Amino acid sequence: MRGAVAAVQGEVTIADGSLREAIATFEDEDRFQLTAVLAATLAAVSALRGDTAEADRWLARAGRHRTHRLFEPWTRLCRAWTIAAHGSTTDAVTTAQDAADLARSHDLPVLEAVALYDTVRLSNGDRAKSLHARLADLATETNAPLIPLLADAAAALAHADREALCLTADALAARGHHLLACEAAFAAARVAATTTDRGATVVAMEHALELRSRCPDARTPLLSADGVTNHLTRREREVVLLATRHTSRQIAQRLGLSVNTVNNYLARCYTKLGVTGRTGLRTLLKNHPTSL
Repeated sequence: MRGAVAAVQGEVTIADGSLREAIATFEDEDRFQLTAVLAATLAAVSALRGDTAEADRWLARAGRHRTHRLFEPWTRLCRAWTIAAHGSTTDAVTTAQDAADLARSHDLPVLEAVALYDTVRLSNGDRAKSLHARLADLATETNAPLIPLLADAAAALAHADREALCLTADALAARGHHLLACEAAFAAARVAATTTDRGATVVAMEHALELRSRCPDARTPLLSADGVTNHLTRREREVVLLATRHTSRQIAQRLGLSVNTVNNYLARCYTKLGVTGRTGLRTLLKNHPTSL
């Protein structure tokens, strides 16, 4: 399934087109009952793009088709991402956990691991502490190469281990899991931003932004800019938000400051956020411009 692979890689626009083509292929003849799975996957892809209307439409279409019970955990997991796109984080996390439990009851360890890690992702890492042990167990029970990476990522998130997150991001990227790699890299940048090591913050953010360029259209909780900007002052946040759309002179006029003062604020923010200028700032904040 080219569309599903593209979705995992974070190439949501490509995934959208491929899945639509696949659904059209099975529209008249669906002897393998794949339409529901494909439509649910397309719903999740639409959710990743932030298109809640399309996500709802495709999820409803998935519900109108029969599918094999072994696909039920996957369709439920896709529902979790659709719920998350509407901002209902708690319900999304619960639904993803339900998908993992269902996969376990069907003896589907790989799908259980994916659903467990998606539970971690949807919780913005909060469930990592309670779930990384089960992921570690699954990594020893199957030969699937992805599961140890997910277990390592969950453990790194649980312990806020910047170095481990960076290593995991590299390992995931090497296997083509660019979206998961990008999330791990941004988590590493958030950890770095809580320290006084500005050099580490710059390196971590550059790494995250490089990976972000491979999946620019995807939106997930772990890609939120919130954690990265928490250590900015109120005035710094105000200047940063305005800087994504206005010149220093315009910001100065709006805030009643001198241009030099605005530029000094920006210089400090660039250092704190690990970016080198407005282009990096826009890339960092493009999906969450109001999260400041």
